[in-house]
Order: sequence, then C-alpha cells, then structure tokens
Amino acid sequence: MNKAVIGYTGKFIRFLIVENGKTVIFLDQQEYVDAGIFFLEPKVNHKRITELAGIISNVFRKNNIHVDSASLVLDSKIAYMNMIPVDFTDEAENINSSLIWELSNFYPDTYKNFKISYQKIESNKEEYLYLGNTLIIAYHKNIAEITRRLSEISSIRFTGINFDNFTAGKFVLGRGEKDFILLGLKEDRTDISHYLMGEIRNYTGLFSSRENGGGAEQTERLLRLPGFNEVNKIFVYGEEDSVKNAEKIKTDYKEIIFTDPFGSFSKANQPSELSTLKSYSFTPLFGPVK
Repeated sequence: MNKAVIGYTGKFIRFLIVENGKTVIFLDQQEYVDAGIFFLEPKVNHKRITELAGIISNVFRKNNIHVDSASLVLDSKIAYMNMIPVDFTDEAENINSSLIWELSNFYPDTYKNFKISYQKIESNKEEYLYLGNTLIIAYHKNIAEITRRLSEISSIRFTGINFDNFTAGKFVLGRGEKDFILLGLKEDRTDISHYLMGEIRNYTGLFSSRENGGGAEQTERLLRLPGFNEVNKIFVYGEEDSVKNAEKIKTDYKEIIFTDPFGSFSKANQPSELSTLKSYSFTPLFGPVK
C-alpha cells in the first residue's frame, strides 16, 4: 500500500510516496511562495490556492502518479504554540477561558478566528513545572478552508493534517528513540521539542534571523535549563542554510545528530532524486508514514 505525504514549509512544497512503509518510490521538491504568507493572509487567496493545486497536480501528472489521498504537513510558524500553566482542577469553562485569554494576548484582534486545542503534559519531575503543564496549539480557521479548496481543485483528499515539528518528532520516535531534544531550524524560526520516555514534555518556538545568528545563542541558553541537560541526544532537521546553524550551538551533550530519513532505505531502491535533495529537510514528511 502506498502512502503519500505533501509538505508545505518555508518556500518549498515537498512530495513523498512510500510503498508498504519501507520503500521510497517518489520524491520531489518545488519552490513556491512562503507558506507563512500564503496561509496567514487576512483573507483566503483563491488565486494562490489554484496555483498551489496546479503545482501539486502537475507534479503527479508529469510523473504518471495517481494519488487519491495524502497526508498534509504544514509549517509550524503558521500556528500558535506555547507551553502555559493550567489548573486542571478548575471547571472546564474556566480552563477554556484560560486558553482563549492566552491566545488573545498575541492576537487581540483576530483570536476569535482561531481553532484552539491543547495537550496536557504529564511530568513527575519538579524541574519541569516552571515550563508549564499544557501545550496550547491554535491555528487560523482559514487553514481548513484553504485545505478544503485545495482538495476540490486537485481531487486529492487531504488527511492527517499536522505541523512539521510534530511529524518530525514522530519520525524520531519511530526510530526507537525515547529521550531526546528535537531542533527544527528554519530561516526565521527554531522549534525546540523535548521528549522523555517517548512523550513530548516541552515545546518552545523561537523567532530567529541572520542578525541573531539564526537563534543559536538563544537555543543554547534554553538547552542549558534544568531538565534539558539530562538528555544525551539532539536531533536536527530543517532547511539547508539554517541547519548549518546547529554547528554554532555549543552544549555539553554527547551527540548532535542530523536526521537522515533516506538512510532507512537501501541504495538498490533509492530514487535518483535522493542524491540532490537534503535528507533532513524531508524529515517531517516521514513522520506520517511511520
């Protein structure tokens, strides 16, 4: 059975098809407008939706590939994610109010247009309490409408819609790792996820730029906080120019590992595209196929 995944992060649309969960049979990468601009415009841009659907359809048509459905992986920067403290002994209405209040501080004019979900973070270590006990995730309702229109135009049913930092984490977990730090490095953002015993324990999103060295110093300071310095492995994925910033991060960790999802496949069945594409930039796409 084939599994198709389409990822839209940064300025690239990426394609992946895996057969029987083992063999990569198709890979591609197409440059397009920045995903953050596209998805975060105040109004749904139907022209760009049509352009994007056309790119997706053309890639499959030119390569004689038919896809009925595909998982969709989106750039984490188009969502609001943060760790916050929540009193779960309180009434459900008050808990929801706390989540809405948190979001309204960042989007005072548009917070009502966001869909909000949250994940309670379980941890029995006191040093993690200061980080918050709840991961809030919110994204604009336009994303659902854009996805619906993409599906109509391209005739592809999009399922399992998720954000790249979470699917990249799923890939590393699928390798059998339980305790690790995951760094997602992009031109203007660094995603830092902390996993213990196979579960996410903390998430931090940092805005970065060339002026601040890609956020290397900020990342280094965070990795030295109590709780983080117990983990021996840091896995890195992201965009080519930004991943180089990982070399600037100085830590006491034993290993900094650049994710290599292509390495799971033998040379005998590797598509020729693997020689020109950066493995770590495709890591989020491999999460849904694991």
